[in-house]
Amino acid sequence: SVVNVLSACALITALIVMAIRFPAYVRGRQTEAQLLLARRVQQDLLPSVMPVLRHAEVNAVCIPAFDVGGDLFDLVSVDEDRFVFLLGDVSRKGVSAALLMGVVHGAFHGGEVRAARGEFARWMDRLNKLLIQRSAGNRFVTLFCGTFDVRTSTLTYVNGGHLPPLVYRSDGRSAEPEALTTGGPVVGLLQEAAYEEGQTVIRPGDIVALYSDGVTEATNQSGDEFGVGRLSAVVAAQSGDFTRACERVLEAVGAFTGRIEPEDDQTVMMVRFTSAGVPTQGSQPPHVWSRVPGGEADVVTRRAVEPSP
Repeated sequence: SVVNVLSACALITALIVMAIRFPAYVRGRQTEAQLLLARRVQQDLLPSVMPVLRHAEVNAVCIPAFDVGGDLFDLVSVDEDRFVFLLGDVSRKGVSAALLMGVVHGAFHGGEVRAARGEFARWMDRLNKLLIQRSAGNRFVTLFCGTFDVRTSTLTYVNGGHLPPLVYRSDGRSAEPEALTTGGPVVGLLQEAAYEEGQTVIRPGDIVALYSDGVTEATNQSGDEFGVGRLSAVVAAQSGDFTRACERVLEAVGAFTGRIEPEDDQTVMMVRFTSAGVPTQGSQPPHVWSRVPGGEADVVTRRAVEPSP
């Protein structure tokens, strides 16, 4: 009958459509699985817990804007008098950003920073050449790396094209924070890039704030940026419990932007230097904030990463 013929034609049409779309569906599922794996790898690269430091308190928070972000931070205690820390931002996002993060992380923990004993210009030069060899020409990292030595009260650093971290003085030596700008261009882009080290004297109570451009360049509905001024106001208000210092910064960013979804990762790392020889009260896990599907809109959930067993 005509009805049976029409039903058969509809069934054949549906099967053809399914056959055409099925490969795309499979690829989509495979891509989703790859993104999930890359996200897990990326979160594993971030420190699950900061080491206990005798001369400083450290707090860090990261909110990825996408499934796989490009911001990274880390800290290594060299010995009881020295520690090394870094914060970076990989160009673009996604799986390739996670892979480049892995290269930087491996170089940081490969012993070069510890062996260099503060010779960061040389280490940054080696990393620059390594990234050029291991990545496409349009991939690079903005990266700040520094070490503090309590024996000399000196912070030695190299800024590889990153937004300058800010030093807030506790004794009122300066009305404006000191910007740590010395270094060179972004890492992994220019074969002949040259890097130099900067130094600044640190005193107990001073705070160093490191951040990614997703923080200061976050905009509200009027198109205004959060900016360094608002960041400084939050940092200046820090007192008492330092374990939520970075959270307070990102809460201020969220209040400023309102309902506008972030277009870039937002990462803050803050170091407050304490009295020499006085250990801090244990180690606090850094907070990793995740953006996960939640119905009609994405929901921001906060997860405090616990120490590995």
